[in-house]
Amino acid sequence: MVISGNVGSEVEWRSDERYGARATFPVAATRRGLRDGVWVDLDTTWYRVTCWRQLAVHVVDSLKKGDAVIVSGRLRTDRWVGNDGVARAAFAVDATWVAPDLRRGTASFNRARLRPEPAKPVESEFETARADAEAARYEVGVRGPEHDPWAGEPDEDGVIGELDAGEPDSRGPGMPEEARLAS
Repeated sequence: MVISGNVGSEVEWRSDERYGARATFPVAATRRGLRDGVWVDLDTTWYRVTCWRQLAVHVVDSLKKGDAVIVSGRLRTDRWVGNDGVARAAFAVDATWVAPDLRRGTASFNRARLRPEPAKPVESEFETARADAEAARYEVGVRGPEHDPWAGEPDEDGVIGELDAGEPDSRGPGMPEEARLAS
C-alpha cells in the first residue's frame, strides 16, 4: 500500500533491544475532490507509520512535523477496547520505504553514513573514509574520472584502488566485520 500525506507530529524514537531501532509517526492523508468546479479538501484519514532498523534511523534524521511524505508498506488495523469500554480501531502501516513527496516540494539527497542509531556519530575513521569514498564514487559523473578512487589499472595484488584510510575496498575480504555487516 502507498499513502501520501503530511507528518502529523515529530518522529518518536525508541531503541528496542530485541528488534533494533524503531521510529513512529502519524501521517494525515486528506482526499481532495471537485465540488462545483472548485477543488476542496474532503475527509482526512490518519495512519500510524512504524519504521524499523536503518529506515528508522534515516526517518528520525530526516522528517519533521508537517513534511509532505509518501509511505509504502503493509497496512494493518490495530483494534482495542478503550478505558470507557468502547471498541476502537486505527490504521497502521509497517513501512518498507518513506520518501518526500516531490509533487509538493523539493528535497536534497544525502548519502547515509554508517551508524547504529541517530544519537551516535560515526565512530571509526574507516567508516568515515568509506562513506567519503562512496560519495566520491557517485560524484565521478559530476567532477570527472580524475576524482574516482577506483580508476586506473590493478596493482600486483589485483586491487584497483584503496580508501584514504588505507583499508582495502569495502567490497573486499579485508573489510572489518562490523562494516561488512552494515553494508
